[in-house]
Amino acid sequence: MSTLQKQLGDVAIYELTRDDWRRMKAMIDVFTQLMPEYSHYVSRLEESTARTGPDHADHLYHVWLIEIEKRPAVIAAFEYVRRWDVGLGMDIAIFPTFRQYTLPDGRNIAHAVLEAMVEVLQYDAQKYGQRQYIPMGGEVKYPRLLERFQSYGFIKLLVDYWEPPDISGKHDVKRFLGTPEEIEELKGLNYQRMNLGIFVPKDSDIDIDDPDMWGRVVRAFHIAHYNLQEDSRALQIALHSIIHLQHHLVETRRALQIPLTTFNQVYPSNF
Repeated sequence: MSTLQKQLGDVAIYELTRDDWRRMKAMIDVFTQLMPEYSHYVSRLEESTARTGPDHADHLYHVWLIEIEKRPAVIAAFEYVRRWDVGLGMDIAIFPTFRQYTLPDGRNIAHAVLEAMVEVLQYDAQKYGQRQYIPMGGEVKYPRLLERFQSYGFIKLLVDYWEPPDISGKHDVKRFLGTPEEIEELKGLNYQRMNLGIFVPKDSDIDIDDPDMWGRVVRAFHIAHYNLQEDSRALQIALHSIIHLQHHLVETRRALQIPLTTFNQVYPSNF
């Protein structure tokens, strides 16, 4: 059965298992109502609830249902990818009636859930990985949501990042020469340009400017989650952008002694 992961006053965070039919149905209802464009992902979420524990440490899934005053309020899905030793935040959806809910410590419910996700990923990394602390990567499409996430500690990475249309890998496109036509072909296949970023645990020693870490986050998304190949055009676009942009912009930021979160607001990427 599902386990109570954390209790924060009237907020109960449950790690779902497939045999908990009541909470599984509640999670699916929340997901399909709030994110209908990703309804094809429901079966993946259902399968993910069986991929927990040491037998699945290479790609460890977490699917949460968060109840507030014993009512379904929030769903969250995230995963630990041991090959690249990073976490991926896949989904967080909150019923509108609960979006302004504030915990006694002053945190908004979304902020509290995101921090809890990052915290659990540290346990995964310390148990199964090679690093003491790891980031949780995230994709954000809309500027308003990006701004809200940044207020919760989200750090936008300077990466030209394209989200594939689904997780099947069937729309993988090879060959990258840097031409405008290649971008148009991705758009024609319903790839979407996204803001890529990370949440990092509090008081950690993670180097947020580390291009190797940026590359691990990109590969974990594109290869482990979306089932693309190393020579995928979308992946190569992202990796090339890290090489060509990260050095110049980070060095400029350091020369000006501007924190990265502020730098991303004052000197935003053109992506």
